[in-house]
Amino acid sequence: MKFKLSHAKAIAGRFSEHPRVKRLRKWWSARNFTLTMALGGIALLILTVWAIADFVRAAKTKDEMHQESVLRSQLAEFLLSTREPDGSSLLENPAENTRSARSVQVMTIRRPFFSYFLTRDNQRSFQADELRFSPPRSCSTEFAIETNRGSVQQSPGANNTVQACFSALPLDPAGRFVYFALRYPSPPITRHSPGKPLAESDRVILQFDGQRTVTITLAFEAPPTPITRRRAPGKKLNGFHEVAGFLTGDGGKPNRAVQAQAYERAQDGESSVVTILGRIDSRILPGFNDGEAWPSSGIKALRIGTEIVVAPAVGKPSSAYGFTPGQIGKGVMSLEQAYMSSVISRAALIVRAENRSASDPDIWNSTALGIHQDSAPSTKWQALSNWIARLVVRGVPPVHVSQLQDIDGLPRMTATLTAERIVIPDIAARAFMWIVALLITILCLIVIAIVKLSKLDRLTRTAHSIAKAHRLGGLEQFAHEKDQIGTLGRVMHVLFQRDQKRLNRHLRRVDSDTLLRQQAFAKELELLKIRQHNLHAIGHGIKSPLGTLLASKDLSERHRRALEGMRRNVEALYEANRLEDGLKNGEIVVSHQDIAEYVAEFTERLREERHSVTASGPTSGIVAVYDPITLDQHLDHVVNNALRYANGTTIEISVCAEGEMAVIEVLNYGKHIEDTVAIFSLGVTDRSSSENMGLGLYAAKIQIGGMGGNIVAQNREGGVAFVITLPLSKGVLVI
Repeated sequence: MKFKLSHAKAIAGRFSEHPRVKRLRKWWSARNFTLTMALGGIALLILTVWAIADFVRAAKTKDEMHQESVLRSQLAEFLLSTREPDGSSLLENPAENTRSARSVQVMTIRRPFFSYFLTRDNQRSFQADELRFSPPRSCSTEFAIETNRGSVQQSPGANNTVQACFSALPLDPAGRFVYFALRYPSPPITRHSPGKPLAESDRVILQFDGQRTVTITLAFEAPPTPITRRRAPGKKLNGFHEVAGFLTGDGGKPNRAVQAQAYERAQDGESSVVTILGRIDSRILPGFNDGEAWPSSGIKALRIGTEIVVAPAVGKPSSAYGFTPGQIGKGVMSLEQAYMSSVISRAALIVRAENRSASDPDIWNSTALGIHQDSAPSTKWQALSNWIARLVVRGVPPVHVSQLQDIDGLPRMTATLTAERIVIPDIAARAFMWIVALLITILCLIVIAIVKLSKLDRLTRTAHSIAKAHRLGGLEQFAHEKDQIGTLGRVMHVLFQRDQKRLNRHLRRVDSDTLLRQQAFAKELELLKIRQHNLHAIGHGIKSPLGTLLASKDLSERHRRALEGMRRNVEALYEANRLEDGLKNGEIVVSHQDIAEYVAEFTERLREERHSVTASGPTSGIVAVYDPITLDQHLDHVVNNALRYANGTTIEISVCAEGEMAVIEVLNYGKHIEDTVAIFSLGVTDRSSSENMGLGLYAAKIQIGGMGGNIVAQNREGGVAFVITLPLSKGVLVI
């Protein structure tokens, strides 16, 4: 074994001494840096190409899972949005429930919704103010009220639409009836009295156009005598009406083929929302055919219009609004709306019966809407990345997701969403293009490096020949190396020695400056600690007398609130290391209280102090969530600012409810504020007094925000308004 090893070494030694091997080693030694960089660039190029391929494959796999998950979520949301609260589904009648834009016609429903509100059985427990009814969304069509409604009040947030639902129930055990529900805004209803002209009362005119035209006038009357004769109904029947139907040519007598009841619910101002629920015997309607299956084709083809007439009042003429037969309205709910709101990807949606044959049509298909998935790339970069990605990944099939749907009375359904698969998702497209750009950059750098390194070789040899006359020692490891790195090392050694003294001088100056800064910082830190200890000592000294005053029983509520506010500020001062921490961590105890009453009491208190203040808005009935003690402090500060700049004019304070927020506005007729945002920053003040430190509005912004509200300043015509918003109490009735 020893003989074989020594023999191998001898052969290797003779091979290394071969002239060609020596020349090759010398050539490599002189150019090893250039060759190493070239080989490294080639390796980097190969690694980048592999990274691009791996990135595309990984993005494709991840996007498949993500896209399927998104489609499943959209499909589930679509199926859920087609469900009615009563358990029915829009897919029970897709032919009529597809389009959102539609006219009012008799629609087919599978579950009845008509019943009398007031009957002999429930007359003792009946309360009109507890009535709640919503017709099926799939059946309801709404129309915006665009005409002048006279005495019908329109206001923001009010219901300013007419909703109508006319439907029929196959296999209706009660008979062949057309059920209807109407909901519309109206002033308080004027009832019709028997024997009086209909023109003196509110009424609803239903028009049915078919082979002939039938007009039914609905009039509001008092509940029937048998229900109310024992004792006066009191408030339990307020807003409840019996509805009588009158046909043209019946001699002014109500027709028993029309049965309905109604109730009205006040919303705001003088306006109410009226809901009518009733049914019509189909024998009085055009298109009735007893020999056809129900609902018959003639009933389904009826075009229906409604005119709502408000009776004339003192100083007001009568007014009318509604919709004409065949007028296009907007469905409250439709398959088109469910698809548009749920399937954001606009993927193709098909609903089929589970065991259907190949010739059976689909139950519903989104292609009927004329909406197709937009597969075009959003940008040219996206198009280019898709093209490059398809070169790497061949064959990109579409994505399919399915879900079973069970609806009572219908065969089991399968809903399927189909979307075109994206090779690279939008988010990854930019990263992909940057990687491709990196690959191109690496190719360019390799070419440039080869050219530049050849020049670097000549440059280093020249620099060494110039610098070797100034040998100063050091870097001995490069003394016998002949490659490019060794040459550069010797040159760097010469240059390093020349600049060493200059660098040492610079470092000494830097160390001196650093020491001075450290000493100044230590001094500032010590002053900060002393100040913090002083603040703690002051806070501790104030807490005890404040606690004694708050425990006193002789304090008025106003003084107790002021002392409680002082106690909270002292606690924040005592506990906080920074002003902002103290304000944010200050004690805020919110509760549900009537803020209109609070503002009224606050305004009265200002008047008692002989301040020129006026108040507007309700004095009660607005329940908000706030801390009265914290609000006292900041509202006082806002009013004091307003009084300071009011120039002797009156300060106006108002309160109201807007949406989900209570709004308090303090208006003064002073000069405008240049920057209405900056005044809420810490330390911003007009310097009109040495006591002004720029803390009041800054603290108000933080602590009112802590109560879930906000405070802003607004320049108005002739003055400035500070507006404070606080959240209304949810679930509490606001009158």
